[in-house]
Amino acid sequence: MKSLRKYGKLIALKANLYRPARALHRRMCDAPFRKQLERIRRFYGGIIRSGDLVFDVGANVGTYSEIFASLGAQVVAVEPLPENVAALHNCSYRKRIRVVEAAVGSEIGTGKIRRASSRTMASMSRQFIEAAQMNPRIQEHQVVWKDEIEVDVTTLDALARDYGSPDFIKVDVEGFEESVLDGLSEQPGYLSFEFTPGLLQAAKRCLAKSIISPDSECNYIVGDPEQFVLDCWSDKDSLMRHLIASPPDLYGDIFVRRTGPHI
Repeated sequence: MKSLRKYGKLIALKANLYRPARALHRRMCDAPFRKQLERIRRFYGGIIRSGDLVFDVGANVGTYSEIFASLGAQVVAVEPLPENVAALHNCSYRKRIRVVEAAVGSEIGTGKIRRASSRTMASMSRQFIEAAQMNPRIQEHQVVWKDEIEVDVTTLDALARDYGSPDFIKVDVEGFEESVLDGLSEQPGYLSFEFTPGLLQAAKRCLAKSIISPDSECNYIVGDPEQFVLDCWSDKDSLMRHLIASPPDLYGDIFVRRTGPHI
């Protein structure tokens, strides 16, 4: 069934029918997936307000971009893989989603990204790929790292110059988070980025970036976002102590929000 669904998605995409075919499938056949999307939408409804500008960095095929746009946000969906960009151009809420075909890093230019057998995974971080190859959760899905392609690289600052200062930046770049944040000079109201097993020190370095103010408040989710793990937002050091004490196979997203009257 999984291979049949993947084949059907490819045919629909090539025929420019991906968006209606996917929407019809969700409405008629995939009730659990619809419920999952609604839970995620409720979660982000506590962060995103109508009219907000959101940067979805590492947008993949646009699942989160669609959710953000459905909440009334203007979304800049940034994605380097051509096959995923094709899907992004067929997302729902297209009037609210701008697609940028590029990776994001510390400076404008080009770079190499390595693709995996799963279209949901690609990385510009050798350290992440090495850790992923040792991760049982990834190994059980038989993910194979394949070819490497050259892609354009932009920065968060360049995106802000082109589209405006974002209210929320979601970063999902498979271990390349530090480089992404190195290209940012103004902290948004909300920022999220991944943490993965074996790479918690990278998450700690991200939190220590000068762009993130010392009095920022932090929380995190595990897996798909439904609710924050911590009952109360905490400071950066407390969050890291909590993560370090958690099971070693934990993965999810860290959320950082500025403090002040704009929150």
